[in-house]
Order: sequence, then structure tokens, then C-alpha cells
Amino acid sequence: MQKTQQFTVATERKDDMYAVLCPELDVASQRETVEMARENLKEAIELFFETASQQEEIRDRMHDEVFVTRVEIAVGNLRILSGKEVCHIFSQHGFQEKRQGGSHVIMQEKTGNSTITIPVPNHKEVKPGRLKSINWQSQLPTKDFES
Repeated sequence: MQKTQQFTVATERKDDMYAVLCPELDVASQRETVEMARENLKEAIELFFETASQQEEIRDRMHDEVFVTRVEIAVGNLRILSGKEVCHIFSQHGFQEKRQGGSHVIMQEKTGNSTITIPVPNHKEVKPGRLKSINWQSQLPTKDFES
């Protein structure tokens, strides 16, 4: 029998899509309905656990206490990018595609003793909030995602 674990899911409507975030792992996704977005997020989390390094990355990314609140900040001039374009930016910085499952591509970079694993939604358009989260997770310069 497989072990299960519960995670927090924050859902936000963005234009014609729903963006969902798991703050414990900083993994997010998006889709046209709440149900589809939640299923996509579950898929992204499962792929993250299948691909990420157990000893390092999962332990480092896992947040035990999560507090959800709202703040407003300026996010710069993020470009509208497709999932394919986001993966291309990652590949230019040494990330490699590790696997694809459903509507997500797992991009990963190993540097020294650490690994960065990021589920990228393979959509025609990655919404700005999701793109900001991907940018933060990747530790790449924000200018690579701006116009």
C-alpha cells in the first residue's frame, strides 16, 4: 500500500484559468477549471517526488508550517511564454528535461551537491503568477523571463 500525504492547495482565478499552488513544496499549475487545476497540481507534485532527490531537494523544499495570506507587489514585465519556451530558457541555463507526464515537463539541474527540480506546465501560455513562481524556483535571473 502506498503512503499518502496531504498538502495545502491555494486556488486563484486568473482570467479564464485557475492557478493552484502547493506552498509546502512551491509547486504550482493551472487549468480551465478548479478540478482540472487540482488534478494537474497533483500530477506535478507526484512527478516532483518521482524525480527530485530524496535526501536533499525534497527536504530543503518541504515547508512544515504554511501561512496563507495576500500581499500586493509589482512583478515587473514578465513576457507571455509557452511551457515549451520556458523549458527552452531552462535548457539554455543547463537544465535538462528529465521526463514528461501528462501536461507537465520536469526540468532539472544538478549543481555540485544540490539539485533543482521544476515541474513546468506544458501549456500554450504560462500565466504570469505561475511564471513568477517558476522563475523563483529556478534561481535564474528574472530578466530571462521579462520583455
